[in-house]
Amino acid sequence: MFEVREIQKTSPRMVFDLRDAFLEWEATSSIRSPRAAVRFFVTHRWEGGEMVPLAQAAELETIRNPSGFTLWFGMLRLPRGCLKRSGFEPGVNHRIRLESPLYSPFLMERPLDRHPDPLVVSIPPGHAYPFSGIERVDGDLPGKGPTLLRGDVHRTQGFDFEDARVQAVDPQNGQALPDSQATSCWASDGGAWVVVFHRDVPSGMVTLRFTARRRSAGQQYEVGNVQIVRGREARHIQTGLRGQVTGPRGTGLKGVSITVEGLAYHTISLVDGSWSLYFPPDQFINPGSVPVTVTAKTGPGEVLQHSATVEPRSVTSVEEFRFG
Repeated sequence: MFEVREIQKTSPRMVFDLRDAFLEWEATSSIRSPRAAVRFFVTHRWEGGEMVPLAQAAELETIRNPSGFTLWFGMLRLPRGCLKRSGFEPGVNHRIRLESPLYSPFLMERPLDRHPDPLVVSIPPGHAYPFSGIERVDGDLPGKGPTLLRGDVHRTQGFDFEDARVQAVDPQNGQALPDSQATSCWASDGGAWVVVFHRDVPSGMVTLRFTARRRSAGQQYEVGNVQIVRGREARHIQTGLRGQVTGPRGTGLKGVSITVEGLAYHTISLVDGSWSLYFPPDQFINPGSVPVTVTAKTGPGEVLQHSATVEPRSVTSVEEFRFG
């Protein structure tokens, strides 16, 4: 008696060879795969000479095989976990956004056509990446860590930090450092970012370039004379002010408008009465204190003013505003 069986094989539409950019530089181990899951979202398509946002981002349903490759078989994952076959037009460029808890968002643009060879994608670390505990190749830096520059970019008038790109720039020629010397990154939803430098990059000064990508797309700020230390972690602080607003009983007042003389925008105190206001990344970057007047105004029209001295590249505390 013969048993007839039908065997069907499905080949992936695209194969991604995902690699950890930091491990490629620093680790002694041969393992270069990402240390956390990576998700793929199609966000834009090329139309009429520009990238046009999709009505809703489409997540690619991918699997990772035992060899470490990420495979896509042409299916999309819907919000409730259901799957459907994609209908992307062949030969049309789409923007794909890679997201992961440990890595900076990574964007690439390409057609979603069947591709015979694996696509190598090196993903830069994000602000939550665990840099410690990796056996590294340090050369003449025994026992030292990676060269990092961390910071937070905050929303200001005309500049939206969400998805802002942060790059290290050579101050001599004004060009962004290549991927072989420093990673570029996109700020997290909270504005946190980290730039990682190759171990051969010496200590010195770099310029930071912030490029907005969403509501103020294309707008740039550059901040010069930012110090990096080889084998150490440095931090860049956006110049700002912070303080507290309280009522008659010393409790925090919510919704009080805070303005600063010379700035065209304001901020509002939070539910606990705290507030913060940041200057554009390229403002107050030179040494020296700058005096300002800070005004707090409640709904009924009560106004208080305090003088404050802004220290470049630091967040200055302002005297408490006490109403009533």
